[in-house]
Amino acid sequence: MRFPTVVGEAWSSNIYATNEKPVDMFKPMTNSYAALTPLTVILTRLATGMTANSQIDWVERNELPTQVRVTAAAASGASTLTIADHYTYIKNHDFLYNPKTFELIKVEGYSTEDSSVDVVKGWGSTTETAVESGQLLDLISSSYYEGSEEQHPRQALNTRFFNYTSEIKDSTRHSRRTMNEKTEFGGKGTKRDEDNQKMIRAWRIKFEKALFMSYRSDTVSTESGKTSQYIKTMGGLIERLYNGSNYNNFGGPLTETALENWLTSYYEGMPDTNSLLCVCSPKVYQRINQLVKHLIRLSPNSKRYGMNLKQYDGAVTMDLVRHPLFTGNKAGWMFLLDLSHIKLIYQEKPVLERDVAMKRYNYVEDQMYALVTLMLSVEERHAFADGIT
Repeated sequence: MRFPTVVGEAWSSNIYATNEKPVDMFKPMTNSYAALTPLTVILTRLATGMTANSQIDWVERNELPTQVRVTAAAASGASTLTIADHYTYIKNHDFLYNPKTFELIKVEGYSTEDSSVDVVKGWGSTTETAVESGQLLDLISSSYYEGSEEQHPRQALNTRFFNYTSEIKDSTRHSRRTMNEKTEFGGKGTKRDEDNQKMIRAWRIKFEKALFMSYRSDTVSTESGKTSQYIKTMGGLIERLYNGSNYNNFGGPLTETALENWLTSYYEGMPDTNSLLCVCSPKVYQRINQLVKHLIRLSPNSKRYGMNLKQYDGAVTMDLVRHPLFTGNKAGWMFLLDLSHIKLIYQEKPVLERDVAMKRYNYVEDQMYALVTLMLSVEERHAFADGIT
């Protein structure tokens, strides 16, 4: 199929040319290459709007914790606990509950400078027990002296990041001869269209990879004559999730127990999470299907996204999608994404622009172009695992 001719200008929508048909490639691009670039297709169909600025807020709303994780083992008679991450949120008179041993623990003192929390273990009629490293304790309530008007305001834990946009661009140069050549199965000019199709395919793959592998940067150019200009790139999933709250390096073969433990740990921290998507390598996808075949079924979202999705219904309910680009050193990758807390936003939608560059009419250039950013809200609602062999 030949591409209709379109004349475009950078940073603008397509403009009409005399007797020619303008083409917006946004919709065709979201419906193409679903098997090759699944994350782009899924997030694009979830997108609800476009941005108007080149700098976009990346809001990390650290939700107020209802659980805390112990980072060092403590004996049954210990008077302090070492708490990860949210220790500045814990206040005097809070109560922690150990669901493994049914012990109630009262907080007697805290520090804003380190993660050590003074406690009274075995509160009420509960029995003092040891606490393991990595164990989750539930925050359940507070208690004050009768008649007390004492206040312990809590920090909202909101922090703000912002993500830059990335310019995803690729172009093909055509000589005057190429523009008139035909392919074996086409007519005049089809060689140019065939070259464009190859370019678009490569562009789509680069676009997809940027969503995972790009790192946020605002760096002054070192190129001669351009040292006052900045090069900006958006941050991708790995930047935010690698070594994050739910990161796990399996460091070996994936087993049913290891998978269930990882998913259970994730679910314990985010029990209200839904709309989960697991993007995994072909190797991991195959392994999951082998391990928990009895928990796998066809996903009802397959029709919504126009691709073959399986659904795992075990420790969590999540759609499974096999990512063909995760091979080689990426063969052990697995992403768990909460689709209600991730957005793909276009400042400039994907478009095929023809005749964007000419030089004495000896050649022309056609290009695929988009300006895009990836937004995450609440990093804890997503997870990343690697090292699966």
